[in-house]
Amino acid sequence: KAEKGKTLPDVYHEMMDWMEIALERKGKQEGRSYLSLENIQDEYHAIAEADSLERSCFTLDEQALIMYRQMLYKASHPLERTSEAVLKDLYKQQDFQTGEAFYLSIDNRIDSLGLPERLTRKLHETSRKRREIEIENRSRKWLRPILSAIRQTPTLIAVDIKSLYGDESLLNLLRGVGYAVEPVMQE
Repeated sequence: KAEKGKTLPDVYHEMMDWMEIALERKGKQEGRSYLSLENIQDEYHAIAEADSLERSCFTLDEQALIMYRQMLYKASHPLERTSEAVLKDLYKQQDFQTGEAFYLSIDNRIDSLGLPERLTRKLHETSRKRREIEIENRSRKWLRPILSAIRQTPTLIAVDIKSLYGDESLLNLLRGVGYAVEPVMQE
C-alpha cells in the first residue's frame, strides 16, 4: 500500500529494495551468497535516460504520429504477442539463435509503421541508442562482478530477458571470454 505523498518512482524503489532484501535473506537461509549487479536507482536511471530519448529527439507532433502508427500496427496484428513473451518462450526452449534473430528483427517493425523516411531513420537511431543505454552499457558494467563471482563458485545469474540478446548482450560478453552459458527456467 502506497503512502500518501509518495511518487510512483518512490514506491517502485521501495518495492525493489524490499525484493533485494528478500533475495539476500533467502540466499543466506540456503547457505548461498547474493550479489546485486546494480542498485535500483542505477536501473531506474538507465530506463529514465532511455525514455527521455524520445522526448528529446522527437517533437510532440512526431511522438503523436509514431504512437498512432504503432497503435494501428498493433490493431492490424492482433495475434502478435509482446516481444518479451516470445523471447521468454524461446528462452524456455533454449533456442538462443532464434531468440537473437527475433530480438534483432524488432527494429524491422519500425519499417512497417509507414512513417516518413526521416522519422523512420530517426526512430531506428533512437531504438539503437535506447538498447545501448538500457542493455549494452549495463551488461558491460555487470561483466566484471559476474566474472569475479563465477571464478569463485557456480553461479546463477538472473537478468531481464532483453539482457540476453544483441551483439553486446550479457550472453555474448560471457561467451566472448570463454564461458558456456546454460539457461535455467523455473515455473
